[in-house]
Amino acid sequence: MNESKMALISVIEKIQSKSEIVTLERIYNRLLEEDFDQKSISGLKSQLLAICKSDFGPLLNSDDSLSLTELRKEKKNIYLGLCSGSHPTIAPAIGKLMIGDLRSHSAEVVGLPSKLRNSLYPLSFEIFFDEFAHFVNENMIEVCNKDRASKISVTLCVQSLSDLNKGGNDYFDRLIENVKNRIIFKQEGPKNVDLAIRLGGTTETTKESIQVREGNETGLGSMRMAHKFRFSGETIRNLNRG
Repeated sequence: MNESKMALISVIEKIQSKSEIVTLERIYNRLLEEDFDQKSISGLKSQLLAICKSDFGPLLNSDDSLSLTELRKEKKNIYLGLCSGSHPTIAPAIGKLMIGDLRSHSAEVVGLPSKLRNSLYPLSFEIFFDEFAHFVNENMIEVCNKDRASKISVTLCVQSLSDLNKGGNDYFDRLIENVKNRIIFKQEGPKNVDLAIRLGGTTETTKESIQVREGNETGLGSMRMAHKFRFSGETIRNLNRG
């Protein structure tokens, strides 16, 4: 475990031990006060300070802020759409915070006895990530893997299927294995079109062969079962834009 992670866990535990609400500002101030190697945690401090000083700071540091657990108990759903154009470094960082919190909440719910879980959380919890390409995160794999048990429904929206490759070579494959429903709009890049076709799967059909001799049909032939893709490339290219 690296120095920044150890420092983060340590200050959060100390804040919680005083029954204080954990906010980014309190974490940042604690990091300055504690006897840590400030140079080794400089990256963590810079990121926390940037978020606290951003437009999102007051929302994230308010004692009136609600946790995911509290929002869920109030039967609220969440839409997360952060403008990465105007906040190129802040938006991904906040997205990662949200996904990390979502994973913790999911693990907390799954760890409850089934009867208590169904009593506390009888309804599904919906969370929408717009422009998910900016938030691609390993923790989302775990969230999607436990979504049925935790009754969390996650919708991930991207401009292009290839955006999910930002998570690494096998990220797309591991994520798509845990995605139950896929809604695909117009794709134009050859790789994306081919990927959309394959995601659509195949269907059974009959394939007929006709015997030809010297350019003429003999009247003989055969018929066999075969598989074909449900959608053609032209169908994918002619879909409406999302």
